[in-house]
Amino acid sequence: MKIYLEKYNWFYKDNIRVTGYILEAEKIIRDIDLIDYFSKINTIIEFENRLIEANGQFSVIIERKDEIWIACDRARNYPLFYTCENDELIISDNCYNCLKIKSFPHINSIAANAFLAAGYVPNNLTLIDDIYQVEAGSIVVFGNKISSKFYHNCTKIPVILSQAAIFHIV
Repeated sequence: MKIYLEKYNWFYKDNIRVTGYILEAEKIIRDIDLIDYFSKINTIIEFENRLIEANGQFSVIIERKDEIWIACDRARNYPLFYTCENDELIISDNCYNCLKIKSFPHINSIAANAFLAAGYVPNNLTLIDDIYQVEAGSIVVFGNKISSKFYHNCTKIPVILSQAAIFHIV
């Protein structure tokens, strides 16, 4: 496995890499304090719960004994990309690092058509086959297999406006 992090200001300690910040009780948590925020997590459930509580703009990579967990914030302000080439996992904050190691890169026609129609690439796709992006508000786990799960669900956000206020706006 290789991790290439060059595009943002990353901090690394005890197999945890972070960039960005979290706002907690009117305090900004960043740098080494952000690593501490994600430390002492032993299970993927604890990681997911910590991400659900996190309010901010960040990306995090946690290397475990036999797994790697990566996640981006709800808006994907610090994107992460990944690919496999010759049985080696590559993770980067710059998709060009993934592209450089591909022997025969090909355009992903579904992603390209979506990009031309909508101005963005949906899901975890990129414009190149076999290079993927971590989706906003999701966790990707690399172990015996690669799995992905959304920790953020926008339908569970509390409604602040009353129905009458919404009709007034419309």
